[in-house]
Amino acid sequence: MTHPQTILGQARQGPVPAGWRIFTKKRGRVSGFLRGTSNDPDPLLVITLDGVVEYVSDRKPLTVVDFYDLAEISLSRQSERMGRSALSRRPKGKVAICVLLG
Repeated sequence: MTHPQTILGQARQGPVPAGWRIFTKKRGRVSGFLRGTSNDPDPLLVITLDGVVEYVSDRKPLTVVDFYDLAEISLSRQSERMGRSALSRRPKGKVAICVLLG
């Protein structure tokens, strides 16, 4: 897998390879100030063909998952909303990702 800082830099500057998916959220001024992260870049999650890199803030270490080190990965979702309205709207719920290292 490419170095995580290189992946984040390329994701921030663009363009990125076609197989990458990038998720980000603007860091709010008030929440950034209260958490002491107002000068940090916005949070960023990058999913590449080789793995995942997540940046939250300069205070937290990068989260890096190399897909080649995984034995199994599964995704499950639990819905908190049931009934007819769940068909017309996206249900709220929790998403869990289970990762088993090889």
